[in-house]
Amino acid sequence: EAIKIFKEIVDEHPDFSSAWENMGIAYALKKDFTNAERCLLKALELSPDNDNIKLNLYYMYLDKGDEKEAAKYKK
Repeated sequence: EAIKIFKEIVDEHPDFSSAWENMGIAYALKKDFTNAERCLLKALELSPDNDNIKLNLYYMYLDKGDEKEAAKYKK
């Protein structure tokens, strides 16, 4: 499972923002929005200028039904 692999990666490389982002996407696809948000926000913390992470947060919040929070990440 992808989430398991990404967990192993971030355990060994906690500053690897792409792994956090991809784990967040995997959680979002499973509709586990709590973990998706946690991972995507961690990715953004590590790479605050990464527009792709912001876009993934935008779509995750839309999928969650939280348009107000999504608007914060819309370009």
